[in-house]
Amino acid sequence: MSWFNYYVLIIIIIPNIFYMVYHKENIKSFNNKKIEIFEQIGRFSSLFFMIFNIPFTYFPIFIDNYLIVYLILNITFIVVYLVIFIIFFNKTTLFSSLALSIFPSLIFLFSGIFLINIPLIISSIIFGTSHIYISVKNAK
Repeated sequence: MSWFNYYVLIIIIIPNIFYMVYHKENIKSFNNKKIEIFEQIGRFSSLFFMIFNIPFTYFPIFIDNYLIVYLILNITFIVVYLVIFIIFFNKTTLFSSLALSIFPSLIFLFSGIFLINIPLIISSIIFGTSHIYISVKNAK
């Protein structure tokens, strides 16, 4: 499953890099260092645990159609994320900020749930809550 997670991470990261290059002046920074630190810890640990599985911390389930459901959910989240990213590339609204922070969080969270990867679940919750909070504050 980690082969798919590599592609998921690349697809999520590329639009963010693209946005940062072309919208340097529009990048707002929420000034709460504690929440920003939690976001970065959650982000990088989620990226790490999407690729690397630590023994005895994940318990993959192999049920009929498990892989198909996992792929469909993640691909759906990625497609919705990319469509919203393209539509709102030059606009910053509360909706776009929420959507572009919720969908990556869902990808991490559902990957953790489907793989029963405890560290990924915990790090995705930390990332999701802090990332969504910061996105809402920056959109205002």
